[in-house]
Amino acid sequence: MPKRRTLILCFRDSKVSKNKERRVGNRMSDTLPSAKGESRTVEVLAHIAQIVASNKSLDTVLQAATNLMRTMLGLERCSVMLLDENREALCVAAATGLPRDVWLTVRIPIGTGISGKVVYERKPVLIEDITKSEFADAAHVERYSSRSFISVPLMVQGEVVGVLNANSPSEAAPFSRDDLERMIAIAAFLALAIETHRLREKSARTELYLNSLLQSVDIGVLAVSANYRVLFCNPALCYWMGEQRHYVEGRNFSEVWPASSRDAMYALLRECIETGQPSSGEIVRPAAGGVRRLLQVQTVPFFEEEGRVAGVFIFVRDLSGAREAEELRRLHGIWSDFIAIMSHELRTPLTAMKGAIHLLKAPEQDPDNVQRENLYHVLEKNTERLTHVLTNLMDVVMLERDVFEIRKEIVSLAPLLEEALQPYRAAADAKRLLVRIDVQDCHAHVDPGQFKRLVSFLVDNAVKFTPRDGEVAIRLLPEGEHVLLEVRDSGCGMDLETKANLFARFSQGEPPLRRKAGGLGLGLYLAKAIVDVHDGTIEVESEEGQGTLVRVRLPVAVEHA
Repeated sequence: MPKRRTLILCFRDSKVSKNKERRVGNRMSDTLPSAKGESRTVEVLAHIAQIVASNKSLDTVLQAATNLMRTMLGLERCSVMLLDENREALCVAAATGLPRDVWLTVRIPIGTGISGKVVYERKPVLIEDITKSEFADAAHVERYSSRSFISVPLMVQGEVVGVLNANSPSEAAPFSRDDLERMIAIAAFLALAIETHRLREKSARTELYLNSLLQSVDIGVLAVSANYRVLFCNPALCYWMGEQRHYVEGRNFSEVWPASSRDAMYALLRECIETGQPSSGEIVRPAAGGVRRLLQVQTVPFFEEEGRVAGVFIFVRDLSGAREAEELRRLHGIWSDFIAIMSHELRTPLTAMKGAIHLLKAPEQDPDNVQRENLYHVLEKNTERLTHVLTNLMDVVMLERDVFEIRKEIVSLAPLLEEALQPYRAAADAKRLLVRIDVQDCHAHVDPGQFKRLVSFLVDNAVKFTPRDGEVAIRLLPEGEHVLLEVRDSGCGMDLETKANLFARFSQGEPPLRRKAGGLGLGLYLAKAIVDVHDGTIEVESEEGQGTLVRVRLPVAVEHA
């Protein structure tokens, strides 16, 4: 019996365009649970992986991913929505197939609409026909030609961060379970990409904050590997070491740390690396100008994943620069000196004044005119002394507040000098001092009263600190564009420590309670202030046992230059 043959004829509607046929064919073939559908998923994931690896911003990555999915999966619309900062609503982060001016305004509260329900229930949704679902009113189906919809939650470490939405074209078959599985796989990959980018941004912010902190703190920070290679050095430590950061980092520790304290530092490093425990110690290191600095060093290990010590953080603090405590001690010392000096300077004149007043008031006493005149002189002298003390103290206050005022005028200095010397002639005669005066008349633009005070401060010191039968020399003469004033004495001179604090307040080179000479110790402090406001210079030459020379230069008056 002859074999029967069957002929099957297939007809195709010629009105279907090639593009439409291709899109429908792709959608229909991909909805089948076939190896081809799985390969398409793998292909999409591979392309998304390339996008994620581009290290571009999260918005750029998500937009590129939605564009890719729409093209490769033949979707009408695809979008990624992320929760806002308050985790109260979804906002569109990237979309394709939807006008940008539309999706920028979309905000879906959690629990409302399709995407809001997906976030609330933490489950994906597959809707074959939106018009026949519970979301028909909320889906805005009039905007789209499709009816089939998938929404998948984006999960990061068990928390929902957003949703992935997709609409199928109207001419394609509704989404299937295979399509849902494919979108779930893609959503998991996108969620991982979101988490990666957020961790990267967080890491970058943390690195920025850490670098800002390390750049600004005055504690030295050094990171050294287990083989003593310098990994990091902050500016404070670079400054202490006197090296540039680009020179320090990458070199061996022994090449960059100062040799004077290298052994002590190596001992602390070795202890930390070998024991894996923090260690601490103090080292002394020479610095600029011969100053020795006391450094407190703390070492803290950091580890590899296997638990081995990968390196050591070194924190260095300059204990010798604990300026706050030192400043408090210094201010306390100044205050104590001030109280001691003031007690002495006020007690002496007040005692003399009290005695004179007592004699004048005593009824049993009837002092004659000469004695009465002497008592009045005592009162007048000590009143002037108290006024002098208070005036100097007020000048100090004015200088501290930057309100020290002068009134300059062009004057002849020789008469002012002679007037300023008069009060000290008696004291010089009492000590049998030889006073040499060399004065040439010259003019300068000065405050006359302050110039006389300047001379008084210098001559008072010279007479006060010159022993009996000594010599004081005073010179005033023009010197080019300046007027030169010199006061030289044959007194005890000064050691280096006294010279270093010569222009400090309340400084006389002796403890307040053991001072042989009176005074507040403000003479040279105020003298320098007067010279400074006149735009002049003051310098002191002195050696212990060799006397002292104070040299002042003031600008000469312009018309007399």
